[in-house]
Amino acid sequence: MRRLAIIFAVVFAIAARNVLRHRRRSILTLLAIALSVIMMLFAHGLVNGLEKLLIDEAVFGNMGAVQVHKQGFTANVSKDPLSFRFAADAALLAKIAAVKDVTAVSARIPFAAMLSAGDKSLATPILAFDPVGEYAVCPLRLENLTRGARLHAGEAILSPALADRLHLTPGATAVLLGSDSEGVLNAAEAKVAGVMKDVALLTMQPKMMHVALDVAQGLLRMDGQALELAISLKDYRDPDAAKRAIAEVLGAGFEVHTWRERSKAQSDFIEQRKRIFGLITRTFLLLALIGVANTMLMSVLSRTREIGTMLAVGVRRAMIRRLFVAEALVIAVAGTGLGAGIALSLIAWLGRAGLTMPMPGKAPMILHPYASPAFVTETLLFVLVGALLAAALPAHRAAKLKPVEALASL
Repeated sequence: MRRLAIIFAVVFAIAARNVLRHRRRSILTLLAIALSVIMMLFAHGLVNGLEKLLIDEAVFGNMGAVQVHKQGFTANVSKDPLSFRFAADAALLAKIAAVKDVTAVSARIPFAAMLSAGDKSLATPILAFDPVGEYAVCPLRLENLTRGARLHAGEAILSPALADRLHLTPGATAVLLGSDSEGVLNAAEAKVAGVMKDVALLTMQPKMMHVALDVAQGLLRMDGQALELAISLKDYRDPDAAKRAIAEVLGAGFEVHTWRERSKAQSDFIEQRKRIFGLITRTFLLLALIGVANTMLMSVLSRTREIGTMLAVGVRRAMIRRLFVAEALVIAVAGTGLGAGIALSLIAWLGRAGLTMPMPGKAPMILHPYASPAFVTETLLFVLVGALLAAALPAHRAAKLKPVEALASL
């Protein structure tokens, strides 16, 4: 074992010397590998940051970790949603709150109505919720305000486009007109408490509003009732066990969905971006590995007489092969170390400071990239193995040279 360690130490010492003898070529190859590693890790960090941003917006700013509806609601929501109302009383909420890992529950009523102010009216999608429970389930709603204050009973919060269209500002009164489940037209007033930021990634409606649950219940004649329950969990990343427990508590009359099931479009978006970034970064890596193969091949051609001399004095062909593979490994290790150091430092800094991404017509998004240890390890191993494979053919060619022909070359 000791003899083997000495042999490897000698081989790598000679390999390092040979790498330094051809500095320009070695540095170019090293930088190509480092750039590929930087691209792969930084793209991975950006995708991770985007994924976290979308998930946080879905879970903490829009949906909650789990949603509950009356059986059949999601399949018929566009037909007659009010027919799927249910009693959201204190007993039901307490049963759900008692489920393991559940931290908060909010009753909601998603619906549409006419919003009037002065002589202007506009059909508006509306989400009504219990202000106390909602801000516990979706705390990001508290950060989604540019003007005014958080929602309280009898109040409404408008999107910027809706507020501008109807010229409503905090403190003004808006009138809602809507039909109950029997088709009877009703009216309700709501005081404008604030105006949202235009940052909701999952809300495709530029003109929308939030109202307190009591306003919607009065307008739609749904006292003590709701169409939806939003639930937060201790660990939103694994909601399936809580989903099963909640479904068991509620019985067959309800359907329970996790945030993953309710945000399939965002999951598809993330997967698409991962594939695109993966293709780009692997193209860079392929070019870098071609550079490794080219460097080793040029090294063989430029050192033919040296190789012939080594073979003539008794150096084994296997040792020649190991020497060229070791040279490739030295360059690859240096390149991956440099690239990983730069990429991880940059990701760590941006993870703390945040990366501002402008959005057309919206407030900018703040990404916080991060790298997963498993992907970093996989990338570094992939680059090192790829470099060894790229050096295999030049190393084999060097080992196959005949001493007489090698010594006779220029």
